[in-house]
Amino acid sequence: MDKQLLMDEIFDQYNTVFLDIKGYIAYDNAALKEKALNEETSISENIKAFKEIANTKEDKNIANELETFNEYYFSGFLPSFIDSEKKGRVRGWENG
Repeated sequence: MDKQLLMDEIFDQYNTVFLDIKGYIAYDNAALKEKALNEETSISENIKAFKEIANTKEDKNIANELETFNEYYFSGFLPSFIDSEKKGRVRGWENG
């Protein structure tokens, strides 16, 4: 697969994740949350594939930034966000 196709695929995957998380929040749909979380492996594999064919300094920087973002998003931000979202729903339910 060439670099542009990999980048397009990675961006499409992130768009899917972001939309699935929005759907999880809007509709309290746990299946959408799980679908979003399950994309991490595939995204990581595509980033690794991109990194393997990155042949310019710019490509290598992009690959490193994608890895950093992916780690932050799936290991830091998303679990924290989901946890706070759950707590907010519980508080809202109890007070509502």
